[in-house]
Amino acid sequence: MQQVDRIHNLVSLVASGLGVALCPASLQYFAPPGVAFRALKDPLSLFYAEFGVSWREEDDSALTAGFIHVAHDLGRTAPHKP
Repeated sequence: MQQVDRIHNLVSLVASGLGVALCPASLQYFAPPGVAFRALKDPLSLFYAEFGVSWREEDDSALTAGFIHVAHDLGRTAPHKP
């Protein structure tokens, strides 16, 4: 697990091959080449928040695929935006 002091450093860590990140959806507009984003919704929240997952496009590890699968499933079960 890595912690960043500036939110835009998240995608830099992902681009460097240091895993995946939960980040604000707006961060996708600052992504370097090779970093993929997918939208998520928080099904446990009482308020609506846009989240996304980012990872290196060429990352084909089982761990990354599993994380993305779980995130995708959570996004499908999320309540709709009010």
